[in-house]
Amino acid sequence: MHGGKPYVDIALTRFPHEDNLSWLGSQALGVVGRKDRAFLVNYAKRIVNKQNQYVFAEDVERDGLDDAFAADVSITGTPVGTFMEDVSSALTAGGWCWLHVDRGGPETDPATGKPVARSVLEREQAGDRVFWSLWRPDEVVDWRFDKNGQLLWLLSEFEEYDNENPFTEATTRRIRELWERGQVTRFVIKDGKIQSESVTPFPFKGVPFFPAGTASVLPYWFDDVERIQASLLNLESAHDENLIQSVYPQLVIPQDAIENTMLLADLEGPSGYEKAVELVRGLNNPIQEPSESRYVTRYLQPRAQDLKAIPDEILRRRKELYQVVGMGMNNPESRQVASAEAKAWDNLDPSAAIAERARVLDDVERKLVSMSAKIDSGFKVYEPRYPVKFDIPDVAADMAALIQLDNFELPEIARREIRRAAMKVLNQVVSIPKDRMAAIVQALDEWAPDDDLPMPG
Repeated sequence: MHGGKPYVDIALTRFPHEDNLSWLGSQALGVVGRKDRAFLVNYAKRIVNKQNQYVFAEDVERDGLDDAFAADVSITGTPVGTFMEDVSSALTAGGWCWLHVDRGGPETDPATGKPVARSVLEREQAGDRVFWSLWRPDEVVDWRFDKNGQLLWLLSEFEEYDNENPFTEATTRRIRELWERGQVTRFVIKDGKIQSESVTPFPFKGVPFFPAGTASVLPYWFDDVERIQASLLNLESAHDENLIQSVYPQLVIPQDAIENTMLLADLEGPSGYEKAVELVRGLNNPIQEPSESRYVTRYLQPRAQDLKAIPDEILRRRKELYQVVGMGMNNPESRQVASAEAKAWDNLDPSAAIAERARVLDDVERKLVSMSAKIDSGFKVYEPRYPVKFDIPDVAADMAALIQLDNFELPEIARREIRRAAMKVLNQVVSIPKDRMAAIVQALDEWAPDDDLPMPG
């Protein structure tokens, strides 16, 4: 999903018997290898972003949400909307993810070991507040639920970048954390061995994690998207290599032309041969050859049609990729065909699939709020409401249908509904503020086209 050079390094494959100069290049010779010239058209990221655009096209209502918390739910400056978009992206790319609710360490009384009562301001200044974090499937290596469906323990693993001291070199170390009910054990691992271990209790009598989506070892549909994208990456690289090696004309020079040039220019030895070749290739240097020579200096280059095979295959695979997803995005075919594909999501209604994602996100955010309130009694509980009705718009087709309907002999009440629908289509092209749209609809309702008076407003 993230693409970039790390993905190219993994997904780009070497040609059979490809030499190191072609694959890796040579810094000494100034040659850039095919591996470093390859580029990625990130279809996977485009698919993830497109689904998020549909799910979050309308604002999510969050009644009672604290403004300060809404602006930063992660203590790293992530707004609540961006955080939930990240959750949706993780669900699309991985099939499931883990959500974690934590709290800045409360101040405890050394004598009793219990938290010290503090004002809200003192807590905020000390960083004692709830925050949320998203964990990818590969960051949670193992877990266990009890017979009642409650999370018994969870083991996470990640790389920690330590740059706390600006006067020393930053270091990276591997961390494993065993989360149990009421405590977390932190292991610092180096060279496969535990370097240090520490236990930190927390007031929540449970494990502050829960999964979103369904964890499974079975292949996921996004795996197919990635494999098709990898094949497109390799085809693009192969086509780029063909263009470099084949499209540019290859000069064929008769051997006797070089020898004759060496003779006329009084050149000898290997260095003389190289100079003769340069003279023969020079555009302003005439080639001299004996009159009885039957060799002809000429260029070899492939036919333009021969170079279309790979680009045509790229277009075919790209179409199959969007068939896998069920969305005909950026399809070069006609609007009618593209519209038909856009309305098929693996033979299902895409609106239903997007609505299902919205329901999952609604459930996830409600669980986050509920767990936050259990961890911190001062957390301001709110109720999220995600839209559940979605329409995949095709502006051109919708407007054409409205124009055809307007040609029928219809009563004014029906024409009024057509005009309202036209304003909805207009809102898809240019976003219209709600108050202005309400004024437009009111003006349409009051407008009588048969009157001589101009339209209100």
